[in-house]
Amino acid sequence: MTEEQRKKDFFVETKLYPLLDAIEDHLIYAEYEVDKHGEEFVVLTYGNPLSGRRIRVTGDSLKALTIDVLKHI
Repeated sequence: MTEEQRKKDFFVETKLYPLLDAIEDHLIYAEYEVDKHGEEFVVLTYGNPLSGRRIRVTGDSLKALTIDVLKHI
């Protein structure tokens, strides 16, 4: 994981997830992941019904990442 990806991972865990949790009733967790091809995603896990959503955020700044995720909820 690159330094920029570590920053995104920390941001999603400490800033974005609490925001999403406050505005999205059934959200269980939000996490940042990088696949084997280097594509970056924010994965949202919902509890009712149990489901998930992957939002591609490859190359996004923290601001763009936030906007992209908020567009999909």
